[in-house]
Amino acid sequence: MGDLVSLRISNLELNVGLETQYVRGRLSSLNLSPELEEAIYDLPIGESKLVKVHFPVHAKHPQLRNNDFVMRLTLFDAKPFGLAPTIDEEVLLGGKSKKVIDCTAYSPTQVGEMVDGATSC
Repeated sequence: MGDLVSLRISNLELNVGLETQYVRGRLSSLNLSPELEEAIYDLPIGESKLVKVHFPVHAKHPQLRNNDFVMRLTLFDAKPFGLAPTIDEEVLLGGKSKKVIDCTAYSPTQVGEMVDGATSC
């Protein structure tokens, strides 16, 4: 839930007013049908899958209402949801390298400034 995804949804039916859509956003906040969202969870990056999608009676477009369509779903990229690191982690651990900073190489004033900066937010 909440993964950032980039995908393409192509309608395989003819003349129904659904064009190919490129979608990017966080899962569960995108306006997708339940069938498409479920298919995304099982789809590896770079793969395509055919999904049968049902549009309810209250669908936005009249030609879609109460109909089933076959769509091709292609997942281009997915990044897992994660909380932003805290300032303490960024100060005492390297951002991307995750190497522990040796605080013994810093003067007491520098260490105090780092701790004050990390706790002032």
